[in-house]
Amino acid sequence: MCYEVLNDRWASHPTWASEDTEFVFHKKNHFEEAMFRSEEDRHEMDIEIDTNLSVIRQLTPIAQQIEQMDPEKLPQLTLPENFWGMSEALPRRALRKVYDSSRTMEIIKAMHTHPSVAVPVVLKRLKQKDEEWRRQRREYAKVWRENDAKNYYRALDHQGLTFKSVDRKNISPKQLITEIETRRREQQSLNDEGGARSQNRKVALALRHRYQLEYQFSVPTVIADVINAILAHVGRHNSQFAPPEKEQMEKFFHELFGGLLGVENPMPLSSKESASPGATDDEAGQQLPT
Repeated sequence: MCYEVLNDRWASHPTWASEDTEFVFHKKNHFEEAMFRSEEDRHEMDIEIDTNLSVIRQLTPIAQQIEQMDPEKLPQLTLPENFWGMSEALPRRALRKVYDSSRTMEIIKAMHTHPSVAVPVVLKRLKQKDEEWRRQRREYAKVWRENDAKNYYRALDHQGLTFKSVDRKNISPKQLITEIETRRREQQSLNDEGGARSQNRKVALALRHRYQLEYQFSVPTVIADVINAILAHVGRHNSQFAPPEKEQMEKFFHELFGGLLGVENPMPLSSKESASPGATDDEAGQQLPT
């Protein structure tokens, strides 16, 4: 009956070579992969510690029995293959992590042939590894927490890398120059067309020496807010800029945008730190001249 109901011919497993399967809804970014690696390391260490602890609990009664037995009866002591446990593979797996893989079977054989000598030595070694692994887990826990805190919110942003690459391409100097040149050629083509109407010719003449890009700011304080945001980033305590460089950059923004766009001086870095918490946005930002 077992052979009739047991499927021993077919098996299914996911395709590890690629994530382009119906079981994967999105591709993991490298922040999410870092969190998965931390979780895998944590899980593997927990499994090894629990396996080692279960073998310790399994061998502790045997060691106590050996201590209470008469020396004359110790040579007659024999242990089963599973060491009075539930599994034969569990001790082999624990000993393989503690000792060399080539010596595991030799140690297990010694525990069967000379249990009074081998069991106390192996038990002592397992307890030493248990303390060592638990100490390592406490040390790694700090690294895992820092890794999770650093990558958690970034791992949720699955399209952040795509948007970042697209934005980097769109705002690159080469892309901006190409867009300006395209607009310029469009303006010139209006005047160069042979059968252009008089109205189009007038528009072309008006646009011939006109700028190519035009933007309208509905909120007049948007430029000052952008400058304030840049200066706030520059004025951080953990910023990579030195104090003299911060003063030079602040002076540069004040002179450049004050003379070029008519923007009043944004809030200085020193006044940002001493600003009252109850100040409104209109008081914190600088108004553009109408």
